[in-house]
Amino acid sequence: MEDDLRIGLDEDFDEEKKKLMEIQKARIHDIVHGGFIALKSLIPNPIKASIRKAIRDHLNGKGTESSSADPTKSMKALETKETENKINTLQQNINNLCK
Repeated sequence: MEDDLRIGLDEDFDEEKKKLMEIQKARIHDIVHGGFIALKSLIPNPIKASIRKAIRDHLNGKGTESSSADPTKSMKALETKETENKINTLQQNINNLCK
């Protein structure tokens, strides 16, 4: 009878221990993940930087008349079609905002 009680208590203890381990594991994961998110935000993104520069140049009226009408001309040329499509979409959005 005592052995059955001890076995039952040991099983309950093991279950609680597993739950606590999972909770601690999730907390550690959140801490590490949060640290990498903060670190990632410190790494400069060249595409975002180019877009921000183009918008600043456009809003400040820098460059020739044609480059102020087309903010992407101040950006470096990008090779992929997908990126070009994204830039064109952003350019249309900028032009719509400036109208």
